[in-house]
Amino acid sequence: MKQYHQLFFALLALLLCREAGFAQQKIFMREYRYTASEADSKLTARSIATQQMRNELLREIGEFLLSEKTLLTQSTLVGSNEEVAENFSSKIEAISAGVVEMKILDETWNGETYYIKAQMAVDTADVERRIAEVLNDKEKTKELEESRRRAAAAEAEVARLKKELAKQHLTESQLQQLQRDYRQQVGTLTAEEHFLQGYSAAESGLLELAVEHWKKALGIDSSKANLHYNLGNAYYDLGAKRQAIENFQKAVGINPADAAAYSNMGIAYYDLDEKSRAIACFQKAIDVNPGYAAAYYNMGQAYRGLGSQSQALDYYQKAARMGNANALEYLKGSGYDR
Repeated sequence: MKQYHQLFFALLALLLCREAGFAQQKIFMREYRYTASEADSKLTARSIATQQMRNELLREIGEFLLSEKTLLTQSTLVGSNEEVAENFSSKIEAISAGVVEMKILDETWNGETYYIKAQMAVDTADVERRIAEVLNDKEKTKELEESRRRAAAAEAEVARLKKELAKQHLTESQLQQLQRDYRQQVGTLTAEEHFLQGYSAAESGLLELAVEHWKKALGIDSSKANLHYNLGNAYYDLGAKRQAIENFQKAVGINPADAAAYSNMGIAYYDLDEKSRAIACFQKAIDVNPGYAAAYYNMGQAYRGLGSQSQALDYYQKAARMGNANALEYLKGSGYDR
């Protein structure tokens, strides 16, 4: 009964394709040294070095994956091949950040330089499958791209603030404000790192680890609705329904238009045998997004569980008209599609 965003993404036609059964593993390994400024501590230096290392590895992985593919079909492109390839490469890097784990092999700090050595191991068949799954989910693609943009914006601001902090004749108040801004931007980098590590862990089925990382990210910035939503889903899958509900409630508190959070909250309530609350949540999901088919299907499931077959059928049919596969399957199996 649990439903996640399942929206078709137009770039699926451009997906990475490989002969069936063929798999290749490639290890990407790099070293990076970050020279700290006076504004840096060990923690801020580590955050910046980690982000730079991740960027370098992801660029390499993106270039490798694209170089392994056949040329993009001209008939599917909008704009020039070069423009589309650049945009697609950016998407691949953003998605790879969420599906490929970065393993830190060594790191040292001498008070002036932070050294880090890391690797990403890529099983091409597995990574391409995961990328395909994310590209087929518009919301996940958007989520990972937004994370990439936030990290890039924070990196640019960190670089600007370092230059400002290096200026002479700053007043004490100016210095303190710049240092606060610097720590805040580095905090954003740290939060995005935890978000991606949590995402990668969840993709690998390591839900407890995902929860740990997402809680750390929320400890830095609790204003991200998508983090509460993801955390709610992880708690649900771990069987912690009350904690799932708590996080879905926080998600809709930040983003009242999040139909998926309302719908998944309803599923958790239903599992706890609080059916009236479940129905209220499904109705709220429909109210904020009348085109969200999963909510209609879930409402059908709820009414069916209550023995209200006619109401259940009405919602199944509405979901089916929107293309919901589960509703279509139920109607076909029950003979109502004739």
